[in-house]
Amino acid sequence: MTKVCTIKLLNDKDVSEVCGIINTYSFDVDATFGRYLLDAKSIMGLLTLGFGKDIDIIAHTEDLSEIEALCQSLARWRRATS
Repeated sequence: MTKVCTIKLLNDKDVSEVCGIINTYSFDVDATFGRYLLDAKSIMGLLTLGFGKDIDIIAHTEDLSEIEALCQSLARWRRATS
């Protein structure tokens, strides 16, 4: 399990795009906010977190090239602190 980055989703279009990107990866990906942990491949799950919050993305793989690829694919939504 590796924290990939922290993202911020501002609207339902962001959620849809991020979920679509994450679903292209074969490994499990989670999203965490506070005490909540959910499947980042679930559009409904991401929508329940709401908008404008810093969400940590966690990849369940040891493949560093896959982790880097995921991080790069989420660059548009990444926070400067990640």
